[in-house]
Amino acid sequence: MSRDYGVSDFMVQAQRLDQELRAQLAEIEARTRTHRARIRGLLEQRDETLVQLVQVLLPDFSPASLVRAGRRVGFDRILLAEETTGKLEAERTALGQRLAQLEADPRYRDRELLRAPRVGQLAREVDELEDFRAPMAELWTSAQHLRLAELLQNGYGTEAYAVAFWRLSYYSDWKAGDEILARFPGKQSFAELRPELIAARDTLTVYDARLTELRAEIEAGERVERAHDETQARLRDLDAIHLDAWRGLLARHITETDLPELGDRLAGEEAAQLLLKTYAGVAKKIDYLEQVHEQQLGAQKQNLQEEIARLARERVKYARPKKAYTRFEGARFEKRFGDRSERYGKMWRRYDRTYDTVWGFADYERASLAEQFLWWDLFTDGQLDGNFIPEVQEFHRHHPGYSWRGDDLDDDLAGRAAAASIEADRSVGGDPSSFHDPS
Repeated sequence: MSRDYGVSDFMVQAQRLDQELRAQLAEIEARTRTHRARIRGLLEQRDETLVQLVQVLLPDFSPASLVRAGRRVGFDRILLAEETTGKLEAERTALGQRLAQLEADPRYRDRELLRAPRVGQLAREVDELEDFRAPMAELWTSAQHLRLAELLQNGYGTEAYAVAFWRLSYYSDWKAGDEILARFPGKQSFAELRPELIAARDTLTVYDARLTELRAEIEAGERVERAHDETQARLRDLDAIHLDAWRGLLARHITETDLPELGDRLAGEEAAQLLLKTYAGVAKKIDYLEQVHEQQLGAQKQNLQEEIARLARERVKYARPKKAYTRFEGARFEKRFGDRSERYGKMWRRYDRTYDTVWGFADYERASLAEQFLWWDLFTDGQLDGNFIPEVQEFHRHHPGYSWRGDDLDDDLAGRAAAASIEADRSVGGDPSSFHDPS
């Protein structure tokens, strides 16, 4: 019969277990960082593969390439090749006309004469006004005070000043005037300073109004220059812009189309087929790795965090004087604080084997784009149970007679690819050879 344990035993074991749990939690966090870095890399690989695929399918913006790409992936919008290229030419004409208008605009035509730094007419006038303005601005800035505007308005320092000496505002004006005057050592009175302040204020009003006009004129001219440069750049790159736009639409169509359908349509085109398989495989790898990580480590992380929190609460509880003589039944105590290394080791071995197997797969060429195909089995060669993943469960439920064929897969795919290639060409009409890509 096992002995029972006291609070001091509990505290020792609780501290040891807390350290052990935190070590496991740290390991999960480290694996999570590695996982996230790998997922970022896979996302880049997936997107780059899709870019390469659409470049293969649509190498240029010629009508022949547009028709061929549309037929190969069932993208009807791109089949109107003449209309598509016609829009490009219409935009080219419009851009050319717009460019001519901008180049004839005096604000663009005379840009150097008007806005060249230090020598342009507008630029030079701005520089001169700012030079003339500077001493006035310095004087006006030095005199700034909360009551300055009021002193100038009520005639303080002149015979027009009519505020009675018994009013509080009289002393406020007097105090403000002295504070402002103290900033100008050469002046004997506010009356002497006042005309200079009024002149500075009025001059700045005139100068600032003119500077606002000049800067607005300069900014309008710069907008014309930017519009010219943007129009010129778009005209220069128009073919590439339209090509990229249609490649983007083509890429979206591919992502929204069932893989078996795409696989049948692209049968016989080895480069496109391999890129499609790689794109689909990398996307599936991302999905599987996310689920492996979440299913096998996510729940474990939550359990560890909950147990750490529970231990913390219990340590506080049993540290109270009234709990000092608590006893713990031996079997339960030993079970709770027993050696867990074997359990943790088994968990990590299972996780590493599953995760590393999926992560390490790269032979996407062996994939099938048929409906009755399970990527999990290709990644793991059918050696690992993936029923913890909902997709794998659903696949087996809908394909009760399915079994992994392994090395026999390639031979079976080759025959179906040849048949599908002929059928795909027939389905779009005409002679299949008419869609041959000389490149």
